[in-house]
Amino acid sequence: MNLNQGIHLRERDSSDFSWTPSQLIPWSPPAVITTPPPPQTVPGLAAVASVITDAGATARRPAITLSWNAAGVSDARGILWEARLASEAAASLSGSYNNVSSGALRLVAGLLPATAYLVRARPILNRATTWTGWLAVTTPDVRIGSVDLTTDVVGAMEDALEAAGLADASRAAAQAAEAAAVLARNTALAAQAGATASEIAARSSETAAAGSAGAAGASATAAAASGALATTGATEAGNYAAQALDYRNTAARLTGGGVSRNPVFNDWTGSTPLGMQVTLGAGNAISRITSGIRYSSVAQLYGAGTTDGPFLRLNRVTNALDCALSPAGVLIRAEIEYIAGNLANGGAFLRALWVDTASRFEVRELKNYITATTGIVQVVEIYVPRPAGAVPGSASNFAVDFMATSTQGGATRASATFRLHRLDFEEVLSNSQTSIYQQAVADLAGIQSAVIGLRAVAGSGGALLELVATSGPTGSASLARISADNILLEGSVTADFLSVNWLVGGLIQAEYFEVNSLLTVQQGAGLSYGKASVASDETDGIYFGHDGGRFGLAASRTNAGKRQSLKLASSTGLQILNARHFVSGDAVPTQMIYTASTAGIITVPAGTSRMAFDLIGGGGGGGTRQNSGGQSTWGYPGGDTTVEVYDGATLKHSFVSAGGQEGRGINTNGGTVSTHGAAWGSGGKGGLSGTGGFPSQGGWAAAATVTDWIDLSGYATPRIRITLGAGGLPGAGGAGWNTGDPGTPGRVVMSYSAARDVRADVVPLEPTAVGSFVTTTTGAGAFPDLGAGLWILHRNTATTGIGLGYVTLSPGNVVRAYQDGSATLISSQTPTYTGGEASYTVFYVFYAMGSWG
Repeated sequence: MNLNQGIHLRERDSSDFSWTPSQLIPWSPPAVITTPPPPQTVPGLAAVASVITDAGATARRPAITLSWNAAGVSDARGILWEARLASEAAASLSGSYNNVSSGALRLVAGLLPATAYLVRARPILNRATTWTGWLAVTTPDVRIGSVDLTTDVVGAMEDALEAAGLADASRAAAQAAEAAAVLARNTALAAQAGATASEIAARSSETAAAGSAGAAGASATAAAASGALATTGATEAGNYAAQALDYRNTAARLTGGGVSRNPVFNDWTGSTPLGMQVTLGAGNAISRITSGIRYSSVAQLYGAGTTDGPFLRLNRVTNALDCALSPAGVLIRAEIEYIAGNLANGGAFLRALWVDTASRFEVRELKNYITATTGIVQVVEIYVPRPAGAVPGSASNFAVDFMATSTQGGATRASATFRLHRLDFEEVLSNSQTSIYQQAVADLAGIQSAVIGLRAVAGSGGALLELVATSGPTGSASLARISADNILLEGSVTADFLSVNWLVGGLIQAEYFEVNSLLTVQQGAGLSYGKASVASDETDGIYFGHDGGRFGLAASRTNAGKRQSLKLASSTGLQILNARHFVSGDAVPTQMIYTASTAGIITVPAGTSRMAFDLIGGGGGGGTRQNSGGQSTWGYPGGDTTVEVYDGATLKHSFVSAGGQEGRGINTNGGTVSTHGAAWGSGGKGGLSGTGGFPSQGGWAAAATVTDWIDLSGYATPRIRITLGAGGLPGAGGAGWNTGDPGTPGRVVMSYSAARDVRADVVPLEPTAVGSFVTTTTGAGAFPDLGAGLWILHRNTATTGIGLGYVTLSPGNVVRAYQDGSATLISSQTPTYTGGEASYTVFYVFYAMGSWG
């Protein structure tokens, strides 16, 4: 389909019309050329320098504010922007901004203070667009201050500055000494010249006066004194120069921490850092930067991406570095600032080179150690061991290199710019190292992370301290990690939460101790509270642990002079003394009778653990009989009785007792088909006829429903609803009719009980009391006051029954002990009796129960 239009004509009759050329109407074809709108730019773009301030109105960071006419780009999806150093051709910063309607954007990240920039912008549209012209702007001179640094960092910087100041002072002293030496030498030459002139004058003037000869001698003396002064000044100048050189070398080593004499690029020879080899490569450049930096100056390396380089080397032989020709390992320290370019594919690297029978390189690609984040100096410390194939006995040189761009590791060699604030290395022992590494990252999604770590390695041993923090739109998190074979924490240690796989200590104290899996007590150890061993019978407390090489357990408590204990020992086995026993059970069921329907769903009595129902529907109504004529009308059926059991609002059970059937027609058996006259659920009698006639049929009784026990232990809120069936009405009648009886209504009997722990006890193997008592003359009284227990009763040789009558063993629990000559009873109290025989002697054997605990 191409959307072209067309028309087809077919002649049907050539004689229908006649056409002549004079009938042709002239016409002009329409123009098909369109003029597209010119490329859109950002109208009214302006760039001004601005400052980021903190809550105290203190200037903290330089910034550039871009503004534009928002109405002129109202349909744009965003704004693209670029910024570059005024001294460079390529853009070093770029980004996009989608809040076009705001009309303004402030650039902060990656900007250097007091630096000339050029900025431009371009709209993002679905039509042709173009960049604005470059706008010049110089950032304000706002630098990182002490408020941005921790006290530790400030202290370290002060120490470094003090060392650097010492070197500067030494250099100044050396320069002054050199000037003094020059002055002394000039004075000596002048004096020598004066002495020579005086000597010539004395010899050539034979007629000179004695005063003139004396003056010549004085001049010679003065010349000799000037020469001595010159010699002394030159000697002191040499001493000052040597001392200044020593101070300078010491300061440089302290500042660098390694073998380089110029680790932070203080000294330069023209455009080359002193004490380093430089190889540029076509199109590449190296320059000295002295503003917006960490130390006095830095080396900025620019790689154009067309050839490898630029290349900096610390050369053991050429630069006379203080290290072995074939070190077993080196720790390379570099402080690197990413400025611009392709870090991921540019091939920048740090490299260690061992030269013996061959050149052996160990390369570390920079992309694995820093991020492409501008505006920060990233510290890199890398331990590089000597290659396995190296031949130390044939070693001729060693070097450490930095390369800004290369084809290393398959890189494509892309344009990149870095600033080296420090480059140095130190020789370490074989397979040993110490290192500090740190890194900070911020991305466009608002996620920041920072890490700083300290690492030490010696042989197969290693230790690590690492601190990590991250913050993003969903929250913040941090981590501190210590890794070592042995970690020694001296002093008091406080922790909100401590999770360990293995904890060993002489004394561990805690307010709360939780074990989620298994707590193991080693053989020979134990857990103790109050007791020292399983044999500490008289001491309250608990002991769990060894018992002569075997497991033992002891727990005891003394209350009101009575000791209760549980003991498991090799000497006793399991021993329980004076314990209180209980068994789980239910209370004696209670009944509740419902003769009316509940008002909705109701809650059962509190504590109910089980329930059962006996329900019956309404009885059917009896029929009605005509006195004469033999007619009969039916009664009405009784209503259904229902019980519904709920857990909260959820129906769990439903029970129904159907209502009784109505009385129908004539009953030939006199209306006895149903039980009549009961208060609940019975059918009504049928109406009688005239003398000698048959009555109408009576209503039927409802069939009762009896449920099993329902366990409510799993119910959160047990509830019930009861609907009672009404008795059925009798058949309709009137004058001359004998009306039957209505059926009786339904009823529900609910039996329920509550779960409880019932006291129990063991029976002693020996009686605790033996004796007899005599019943009272009234036949009512109490047993000997021995409390709860097992009673064995008898009349000894008497032939009559025991005659105690009704004995109360516990509240509401009464038994009859009368006719038999002996009885065995268990009571929860001292029993009482009523209705017994008078003055009977009753013998007993008593086993106390329930009073030990």
